[in-house]
Amino acid sequence: MIGQSSISSTMISTKDVAEGKSQFPSRLEPGIHDVKIQSIIGGVSTLKKTPYVEITFENAYGNHRETFYFAKTGKSQEISLEKIKHLATKVISEDELNAISAADVNEYAAKLNVALVNKSVRIKLSGEEEINTKTQKTFVNRKFNFYPWAESTAVPLAQTKLKFNKDNVGDYKPLSKASAASAVPGADGDVSDLPF
Repeated sequence: MIGQSSISSTMISTKDVAEGKSQFPSRLEPGIHDVKIQSIIGGVSTLKKTPYVEITFENAYGNHRETFYFAKTGKSQEISLEKIKHLATKVISEDELNAISAADVNEYAAKLNVALVNKSVRIKLSGEEEINTKTQKTFVNRKFNFYPWAESTAVPLAQTKLKFNKDNVGDYKPLSKASAASAVPGADGDVSDLPF
């Protein structure tokens, strides 16, 4: 039976088959977004073994993951807690947030998850163009930059205190001309959406 397929005798058809979709949601662009807090997890970074809390935000246009590190030395824990407080107090009271305490980041993340997931918040993502060192392709790193970057969604958009201006280097930092010359033009080298 040379040249014959081993496909079963049933007809091949796309009937009752859903169209394929990306496994990886789009990333939110730099700017102001009303989002829902989708998940909060704790973990330890692979390379430096630093404990972290990661919060995922999502809306109809995509998602954003922000990681807050809790290194045992330096100020990362203090800075991360300040950022978490800035965010969380836009959706729960400061007393509710201060009542959350935990022995480690996994427990802390689990308690934050209960308090914050499915709550809506307005965020401001800043952008910084970078070059992927492996591929030499450019991508935009999205992050929370200067305060304020979070606000209650109860504030009408017309009255928001969050401002984004792509021409302001604090909101969006393009590659330097020298760096841009060495990058592969027109390619998005961001690999942070990959599952590994």
